[in-house]
Amino acid sequence: MKYRPEIDGLRALAVMPVLLYHAGFSWISGGYLGVDVFFVISGYLITSILIGEISTGNFSIARFYERRARRILPALLVVILATLAFAPQVMWKWQLEELAMSALATLGFIANHFFLGVVDYFRTDSETYPLLHMWSLAVEEQYYVVMPLLLLGLWRWRPSLTLCCWIVGGLTLASLAAAAYQADRAVESAFYLLPYRAYELGFGSLAALFVARHGRLAEERSARLGPACLLIILLTYVSVPADVVLPWAKIPLLAATAVLMMSTMPAGITMRVLSSRPLRWIGLISFSLYLWHQPVFAFARLHFGHIDTNQAVALIAGSMLLAALTYRLVEQPARRCKVTQPKALMLSVLSIAATGATCMVMLSVTPAADVRSPQDASLARSVKDHTESIWTQYREIEGRAFTTDKEHVLLVGDSYSQDFWLMAKAIGAFQDAELSAHFIHYRCQPYIGTRDVSRHLSQADRQFCADRASLAPPSDILRDADTIILAAAWRPWSAGMIAEIVQDYQVHGADVIVIGRKRLRERIPLHFRAYLDVAIDERKDKIVQVEDIHFKQSEQIEAHLAGLPFVNFFKEACDVEAFTCPIFDQNGFILTFDGTHLTPEGAAYFAPKIFASPHLRRFAPTLQTSEASGL
Repeated sequence: MKYRPEIDGLRALAVMPVLLYHAGFSWISGGYLGVDVFFVISGYLITSILIGEISTGNFSIARFYERRARRILPALLVVILATLAFAPQVMWKWQLEELAMSALATLGFIANHFFLGVVDYFRTDSETYPLLHMWSLAVEEQYYVVMPLLLLGLWRWRPSLTLCCWIVGGLTLASLAAAAYQADRAVESAFYLLPYRAYELGFGSLAALFVARHGRLAEERSARLGPACLLIILLTYVSVPADVVLPWAKIPLLAATAVLMMSTMPAGITMRVLSSRPLRWIGLISFSLYLWHQPVFAFARLHFGHIDTNQAVALIAGSMLLAALTYRLVEQPARRCKVTQPKALMLSVLSIAATGATCMVMLSVTPAADVRSPQDASLARSVKDHTESIWTQYREIEGRAFTTDKEHVLLVGDSYSQDFWLMAKAIGAFQDAELSAHFIHYRCQPYIGTRDVSRHLSQADRQFCADRASLAPPSDILRDADTIILAAAWRPWSAGMIAEIVQDYQVHGADVIVIGRKRLRERIPLHFRAYLDVAIDERKDKIVQVEDIHFKQSEQIEAHLAGLPFVNFFKEACDVEAFTCPIFDQNGFILTFDGTHLTPEGAAYFAPKIFASPHLRRFAPTLQTSEASGL
């Protein structure tokens, strides 16, 4: 295929928005859609190559995949190995294990399926996954498995470009419809999986088939359409929200990219922009730049906890330097290397196997910080381990029926109610009561009234929380409860109607106690590894500056309740004047594993403070005994 400099320029306009978005620049909220532009470009190029070779009888599966191996594997394996080598400096053992598994998934080109079950791309902590971006490479490679077989099969059945256009067009529309259907039902699947992404590559494939049949657009038409297409792409990057965009809304972006790929660029503004030396240079290194940027940004965030503007600019420059070196020293030599096709394929297999073996070794690596002391081991413990432990303990009381004559206490809420139970266990509370729990996800909030609150929820949450009746505790449990404790990560809308929420529970005849939300991290969270530099005996003095909005929300809830029982976490456990909270106990153990939820040491530390509230004191007789004895 003849070299087209404007395609490298378009690659630059795809990769740079992704970098800027991942660097945290809010003005380019739709920068992640650069990946969609890449998909169109890839679909066009790969289909052009395939249809050109298949239609002339010159297609070879082995040669096709040898070219793909030369193009992808050398840079990919270098980045994976470098990432694995550096990771122990900034990661805990559980993170190394996740990284090794994600690297193995990347080598098998199934990273999209791996991350589907691990992380939400738009969640803040996704920024610390060094190989998260490999999901898109997996989607492309999966498409490259399907497309050659599809076109080869169609051509052998009936050698007709028209037939290929109809079949590929139909499959593209089917994928688009499926993606639109899934967009508000299974957002993560719609984001990560090929069946719901194929339409984006399909736009490129259809453009290639159009060119194969009719030729590229005439220069006059290209000159008229080019600037408009460029404007659509750039406006999309800065106008769409930093969230999952519905597939229909992507059509202008995808169509504009496809039109540029079909165009015959005259010496006009579009050609001058796209073929400019800076954009062409970035386009040439775009593959390596895409590979390098996520590990670089992730490691920086793991080390610093947050990156500011100056750091972001430096990291982008560092990524570009690494990409330029990789392009010069790895990509180009690999493409020019004169080895036979069988040998090239064999080297590819052996290289993948060797990298996979390195991943397996990484699974056994334990960073020194993880085992240096019990306090450091507490810092290192994974969110997953903590969450599993919390759920195990919570299930002791979840859904339990009331069967005794003791006071019946119903605990209702989300993960904050689980923390409340951990605190209760830590000091032996509720020994003279019978406790049952009912879990309601924080996305829905413990609202059981009849009013339509869907306007307060995101589109995905509306679907998730659609059946309000099924979210509520069973009527017999509500009826039998003497006291109901509501503990949740209250949102602004639920905090504003807290009095109504309480009334909906009071009508069942129970007293209601509301527990306010908690926060144990700063607005810009610090990665826990930073505390390794603090001596253990000095950690007890560390505090976190919490945003005052969280303190004020608890004050607003208290005002709305107008004297009804309310436990303000911040008043009981923090400094409400300075907006600070403790982060370590007296022995140097971390109190929270994510800035929101409690470690076992955190539950033991805060329990006496929270249960000292007059509304909860009667449930903790051991606390009263300790106070009476002067301990």
